[in-house]
Amino acid sequence: FTFYVYKWLKYPEEVKKEFKHPIKSSFTVTISISFLLVSIAYYDYAPTISIGFWYIGTMLQLYLSLYVIELWIRNDFKETHINPAWFIPIVGNVLVPVVGVDAAPIFVSIFFFAMGIFFWLVLFTMVMYRIIFHHPLAKKLLPTLFILIAPPAVGFISYFRISFGSIDMFSMILYSIALVTFILLLFAIKIFDFKEFFISWWAYTFPLAAITIATLFMNATYHNYFTYIMSWGFLVITSVVVGIVSYKTIEA
Repeated sequence: FTFYVYKWLKYPEEVKKEFKHPIKSSFTVTISISFLLVSIAYYDYAPTISIGFWYIGTMLQLYLSLYVIELWIRNDFKETHINPAWFIPIVGNVLVPVVGVDAAPIFVSIFFFAMGIFFWLVLFTMVMYRIIFHHPLAKKLLPTLFILIAPPAVGFISYFRISFGSIDMFSMILYSIALVTFILLLFAIKIFDFKEFFISWWAYTFPLAAITIATLFMNATYHNYFTYIMSWGFLVITSVVVGIVSYKTIEA
């Protein structure tokens, strides 16, 4: 956020272009998402700092989400512009309840959860239509397909917090959608090019982390052998992927 403000002050016209770009505009919301993730990370150790970050992240998230959605509505974008990165502004809303259930009235958490889930369903339909009926995604954008895992996985985590740790049919459906998406991407692994590095490789990390945390919550609830093995499996996969992507980024 600090570096981006510096960029904004030094190159304001470039920042304005990014905020209006059909793809780059979605990544501006990673600033508010970062505040929310830091808030979650601090919550058990420094709740006062955590709540402060949560309020900053939540207000930024609402503004940036509405800005990007309004940008989609008023611009003449083409079908080929849409890609899984468009989920980023939507997923951020579903992160709000993780700390929000303890920081604000429950209505606030339900509001952001509903906003995220609703627009996830709309965008998922549009993204699948674009992938199936239009030109394939560019090679450098293929890793963003992993973002398809994030909305249902984060949705499960968020709903787990809203329902104060209970798992019901709705949350199981969310988790199952995330799991079947992960399996589908493994099944289609041949479409991904792991020889040429792109910064979009980071799209592998957050969704895998999300389904890992969701699986850990499942195991904490059911304590069975299946969820235990899955938890370790996802933890190892995510750790290895984060390590490889970090190494490749430094190397590049």
